[in-house]
Amino acid sequence: MEGLPPTNLTPVVTESLDWLLEQCEAYELKFKKPLLSYNQALGMTADQVIVLHKLCTEDYDAAFLTGPAGTGKSYTVKLLKELLNLQDVYVYRTAATGVAAQLIRGSTVHRFLGLGSFDVVPRGYWEDANCCITGGPRRSVKSAYERSMMNYKVSRPILLVIDEISMLTSEQLVLVYQVAKLAHEEMKSGHPIRFLLVGDLRQLAAVKTGKELFPCHHHYCFEEAEFTLRHRPEQKLYFGSFFGSGPFEKGKPKPDWKFISYGLYHQHRQSGASAAFQEALYYLGRGESLDHPKVSFLKERIYLPAGKGRWGNNQGHLVNPDEDLAEATHLFLRNGNKMKGQQNPWFWQNTVGEHNEKIIERLKKSNARCRTYHAQITPGLWSEEEILDYFKPIPKTITLYEGMRFLCRYNYCNGLANGTMTKIIALYPNSIEVEVIETGECFTLTPTLLPLPDVSGVHAQGYKTLVGRFETCAFGQIGNAMTFWACQGMTLKRKPNARQGEDCLVVHLDKRPRREQGLFYVGCSRVESPEQLYILANSYDHVNQFIYCDPRVLKVMDEAEERTRSLTGECVSEPEVICSIENLWETNAGYGCTFSTTDPRVPKLTLFYDHNDNLLGCSSRADYLAPVEVPHTLIAQCEALLSD
Repeated sequence: MEGLPPTNLTPVVTESLDWLLEQCEAYELKFKKPLLSYNQALGMTADQVIVLHKLCTEDYDAAFLTGPAGTGKSYTVKLLKELLNLQDVYVYRTAATGVAAQLIRGSTVHRFLGLGSFDVVPRGYWEDANCCITGGPRRSVKSAYERSMMNYKVSRPILLVIDEISMLTSEQLVLVYQVAKLAHEEMKSGHPIRFLLVGDLRQLAAVKTGKELFPCHHHYCFEEAEFTLRHRPEQKLYFGSFFGSGPFEKGKPKPDWKFISYGLYHQHRQSGASAAFQEALYYLGRGESLDHPKVSFLKERIYLPAGKGRWGNNQGHLVNPDEDLAEATHLFLRNGNKMKGQQNPWFWQNTVGEHNEKIIERLKKSNARCRTYHAQITPGLWSEEEILDYFKPIPKTITLYEGMRFLCRYNYCNGLANGTMTKIIALYPNSIEVEVIETGECFTLTPTLLPLPDVSGVHAQGYKTLVGRFETCAFGQIGNAMTFWACQGMTLKRKPNARQGEDCLVVHLDKRPRREQGLFYVGCSRVESPEQLYILANSYDHVNQFIYCDPRVLKVMDEAEERTRSLTGECVSEPEVICSIENLWETNAGYGCTFSTTDPRVPKLTLFYDHNDNLLGCSSRADYLAPVEVPHTLIAQCEALLSD
């Protein structure tokens, strides 16, 4: 993506760029190292410059930074941390998932704040046994604070960054705020604490937990929170939203709360994918089905049952997944339960467990070497269970076979980072030799002490705290098959001269449709080019039942992007509207024609004409006249199709 042009900048962008250049000079003077060179600063896009300026200088209690994948969210937050450090602001970087936390070299937010599995009740309701979002044993906010990593003195303003915010519910955010606020109160620093929420809401939402015995509520992170008090009669407890009036209990006095949001929109990530594939993923992320002209590009990557274990696409290409795509990575919706599968095959068929079992049986027949590896765990401030939870999906014990795929979950060295897919070449007692699928480079994985978050500072009791130790050479997971949730953070890159299926992804869709936020979009966006993607489904309609993006999610993201565009002056270009004829028939007065369009205002349009081709009316329905306002340009486009 090209950076800022030397001319034609809006006054707001010019002001922000001048500010950024001044900050870079001050940073180099203070820390004796450059932050950005002059050319690097000019190479940034207008949306990044505006966001950095506003998040560093605006007054706010909470901010939201969003944007599609590849728009530079992580890079912008990294620069923001350094710029705030220049302003003597202490920045904590946390994430909602362990994989994301390792990528930013931070901690999971629930571990950082001592929230564990969020078995904490809101302040003031500790005595209520059923006011707990997990529905199990509960702890107080004070108990969580005592186990948190914020229980030491910081006499500076604080910014708490939470990445992958879509994976948290509004109820969890209320608890995050209450623990962080209590920790801040105990510091007695006299400086404010602020929050920065980062993430693409179009991706998978929070995993729902809890038991039916204790009703649990799981709302999007931008919605208001709801807890249940099991009184007689039952009573609800409501809190405001981070994205609105603040995470405070409704009906009680609350402090002022200022929330701002910005969206990045310029694409930076270079990819070999075709423009048609990129457009298809964009509209798929917005919840458009295969009926959309842009998303319909994916139809050639959808394989339907063709008999005898084979699947075929609309181009006549046939594959047998168990043979032709045995080297590929396979995505499933369920991990599987073999014991339950003996009673009901659905629990085992078409699951991660069943597929990995097939792989293991195939490797056994080829006399592949097998070894089991055990991680060395030393508890400290955290228990063994808490350390394992932080490093998920890296297991304590794992059995591997030579020839098996292995997904690295740790930034080991240049060329082997978190999310790199490899193939196991050789297994030794204390090391593993792997080959990177994309490049063919070989690495030897040796026992490595994986970094746990540093507790920099002195504990409230006056001694330094140690979180614990986690050492293993098997810092990853089996990569032959995984669930959609486990694949987040993974990218299968195109490999030149790859063996059949080696750099490919096979998406298995259950017979039972699952309409879940961002599910299908996340699965399809794990590859760089369309040729790597194989989608196994019963029909196109079957695929459509898995595509979904909540309109409320799009509204929040679009508002954030519009706020940034209003400052950069870069308006959204009107998307091209595509029409196609669905049906043409005669009427008593003349004839009618039904069109499908990509205009969200008029997805279905029927035009009625007399025998002299004069337009009689526009209708949203074909069976009767339901008048609808239609842009003249859209009518002209439809009539052009008729004339052809």
